[in-house]
Amino acid sequence: RYAVENGRFSAVFRVPKDITYGGEDGRFSAYAWSDELPSAFGSLEGIALSGTAPDVELDIEGPQIRIGFKGQSGFRSGDKVSGQPVFYISISDPSGINITGETGHEIELVVGEQVFKVTDFFSVLQGDYREGIVEFPLSGVEPGEHTVRLKAWDTFNNSARAEANFTLADELSSVIKTPLFYPNPLRGENGHFTYDLAAAVISARIQVFSLSGRLVDEIEGSAVEGYNQILWQKPANLANGTYLYKIEVEREDGEVAEHMAALQLTH
Repeated sequence: RYAVENGRFSAVFRVPKDITYGGEDGRFSAYAWSDELPSAFGSLEGIALSGTAPDVELDIEGPQIRIGFKGQSGFRSGDKVSGQPVFYISISDPSGINITGETGHEIELVVGEQVFKVTDFFSVLQGDYREGIVEFPLSGVEPGEHTVRLKAWDTFNNSARAEANFTLADELSSVIKTPLFYPNPLRGENGHFTYDLAAAVISARIQVFSLSGRLVDEIEGSAVEGYNQILWQKPANLANGTYLYKIEVEREDGEVAEHMAALQLTH
């Protein structure tokens, strides 16, 4: 992501080795959005890409990876996390991070036996292609001790791995059970949020965010104890891609419980 000022932005990045050298010209595409203005898209075609620059600096080491959780500074392997934690994993490399998503070179997150491809959850920091963050909500994991592993590649296709242990605390006060969006990925215009409430609540709401944290939609949820199903109509101007949704309920005692997970939009 890069900031747009007075209708202009500039970006510097290193083209990864994973691009296709098939003799066809390449294309650069840019997508811009704002809370106040309509979205914008543009592209530049006919760009010839061939071979590797002769003076490029050699890189034979993989990225630096640090595993953590959002809102929990100073996390160390073995620490306890609670609620609906969101992984906050920093990745850096002088040559940049490979985010092409090519098979075998994805950013891969493993929690126990569950494997997640999280390349789409990576975003650069302050426009610097050499470092960025993976923010990924943890869901469907039972309380207890777990091991998390992350593998990433740089633009020279050097890989690196990091591993950490954490204990997911049992949140007895949580009232949101079996939350789900269906179908996921969403290929049409409508889908449903479903969840069970284990106790009485006074209000419920559902928010949908872009990966940058921008709120793109908000609807009122159902606050019935037991099973709840809420229809969601995708906003007409919402582009395909990965989004985050948050289900938030307020209990009668004023305590707020929430659940966050990923949502995919596609053709």
